[in-house]
Amino acid sequence: MANILDSAYGKNVWIAGGYKFDPQTSNMTYVPQNPILFISTDASFSNPTKIEDASFPLTGQHASDTLLNENYVSAISSGKDKFVILYVGKDTSNLSQTQIAYSSDGTNWLPSQSEKLHATQSTNLVDIKYGANHWVAIGHGNNSAARLYRSNNITNINSSWTQIEDSSANGAPATRPNAS
Repeated sequence: MANILDSAYGKNVWIAGGYKFDPQTSNMTYVPQNPILFISTDASFSNPTKIEDASFPLTGQHASDTLLNENYVSAISSGKDKFVILYVGKDTSNLSQTQIAYSSDGTNWLPSQSEKLHATQSTNLVDIKYGANHWVAIGHGNNSAARLYRSNNITNINSSWTQIEDSSANGAPATRPNAS
């Protein structure tokens, strides 16, 4: 079974993503187990290609960010002829971390950062948008501290994401409102 968390359309391609789970082992708690993407070049989204498990493009992309469990695609966006996904999971220290990846075609993904966004704390990004020539990602860290990152060049892996807000002292978590 799959739980789809977000979708995006661009360049005549639909992408939807989230996680796959096994209700037998999850005890119906729906803990994310494996990331999953559905990709379709058909406007009606019929017969999409499914990318999951070991074939998922980001697993172990860079050693400092290898995500071990509770992995899922938290957000997908399209802009400036690119797709961007936020891929969340637990690292070797059991901290939630987010990898950011981009693609020109929705099938082949490359990492958009070379190291953890925040090396000593959890960073769980929940949404990403493009506008005014910038990508902006929002989320939260330890103790519900709001986190806000921006990039105007997601393909520059060495310096692409800049933290512009960390409200550790007084912030509430940044969350995506539930769609009605």
